[in-house]
Amino acid sequence: MRAWTARKLLRRQGMPPEEIRAVLAAEDPVVVHRLLELHRERLEERIAEQRRLLTRLEGSLARSARSGQPATIAGSTSPIGARITGSAT
Repeated sequence: MRAWTARKLLRRQGMPPEEIRAVLAAEDPVVVHRLLELHRERLEERIAEQRRLLTRLEGSLARSARSGQPATIAGSTSPIGARITGSAT
């Protein structure tokens, strides 16, 4: 794979520029594998966090649907139900 293709793919994955440079400069495949593995772990953590947030959002929307009140996310004062459903606040 060409370096510019690898750089582009790694950038699209959200890898920090200094790590991209380290991957491209590494001559040892073990080092490359470890850097990619560390990045994969970070991506998986972000995905897990996004799933947790989505679960909270779904729960809030379900509660608001049952109560007839606009949905809010814990810690936020902004109603989200109006924005999602298009209804006025």
